[in-house]
Amino acid sequence: MKKFAMTALCLVVASTASAKLGFQADVTAGMWLPSVGGDDNIVGFDVTDELKLGADTGLFLQARFQHPIPFIPNVALRQTNVQLSGNPDIADLAGFNFAGIKLPNDATKLDMAVDLSNTDFTLFWGVPLVPLADIHFGASVKLLRGGVELSGAGQSEDEQFMLPLPMFYLGAEVPLFFIPGIDAEVGSNAQFLPLGDSSVLDYQVFTRAYLPLPTNIIAKVGAEAGWRSFSIQLDGDSIDEDLHSQLGFSGAYIGLTGRF
Repeated sequence: MKKFAMTALCLVVASTASAKLGFQADVTAGMWLPSVGGDDNIVGFDVTDELKLGADTGLFLQARFQHPIPFIPNVALRQTNVQLSGNPDIADLAGFNFAGIKLPNDATKLDMAVDLSNTDFTLFWGVPLVPLADIHFGASVKLLRGGVELSGAGQSEDEQFMLPLPMFYLGAEVPLFFIPGIDAEVGSNAQFLPLGDSSVLDYQVFTRAYLPLPTNIIAKVGAEAGWRSFSIQLDGDSIDEDLHSQLGFSGAYIGLTGRF
């Protein structure tokens, strides 16, 4: 019993010391419920009317590690599954050519899947001496790892691609100190990349709240809910003709979160 009490005391002291020193880790996992935009297209083919695609529920996992050491960046990682699926008529796909994919022969109805899953690697710094807010800036690399798959009449064709996108990053979080008895905060962050006729934008706004548990001195658990929008437009002379597309996903998300 004494050993257990001593171990618990050591954990509390270590956690409290870590918090005072400014080291912090946040982890959130959940699901995203996106819908596609009305003007979306893949190589000129309307996503909803011609390709008859709808966005599937996506899962995400994100983690962030912060420290107080000057000049050394903090680190954030995020993995998001983004997929479209549907059943277009082959008669509506005459001339469809995305990344060289070929339509299956002898099929009238197709199963189509588009994968735009991506991983974000972010290095960021906090803005010092800002009262009542945590403001940060930095740079990200969004790694798109996806593809397009068409199947029908016992045949299937698929093309995979990998596209790294360097992006700017901005974020802010504000604790809700003015609500007594509630440990919560609101925030927003955005990654953006203007490339002339092409652009990428990924942003979210959220509320995060933690349960009032006696273990909060060591670790806090709670929930995060918000709205996320991810849009990508590939156009212009710098993009291959068979990749020209405009896609946008937006919708609510919810997840479980922890802070250590």
